[in-house]
Amino acid sequence: MRYVPDIIPAEHKIRPDYFKGGPPITATENVIRKVLYVAAFIAGAFFMMGGIGLLLTGQFLAGVFLWLSGLMVFPMGFGIIQSQFRAPIPGWLRFVFAFLLLVIAAIVSK
Repeated sequence: MRYVPDIIPAEHKIRPDYFKGGPPITATENVIRKVLYVAAFIAGAFFMMGGIGLLLTGQFLAGVFLWLSGLMVFPMGFGIIQSQFRAPIPGWLRFVFAFLLLVIAAIVSK
């Protein structure tokens, strides 16, 4: 079979730009994404362990908030949270919530 371009007229296409790809990812962008992924993994694990430590020392609320902020930063944990919602959550909102939980944990721990 041969591919016939523009077999459907433009005015009748449902999603004309859906199958057009964006610009290719360069090698430096790929390295930056990998570094950010590893940094998020380490920071999330650090906050989650700190939250468990606070839970074990008796500061329950601060431990829960710190653990939840670690879960928001942790890549796989955020995937679990995002799967509960029907719409994707942007990355900037993820870090705003994590920072807000960190601030609440700091206030509660005093």
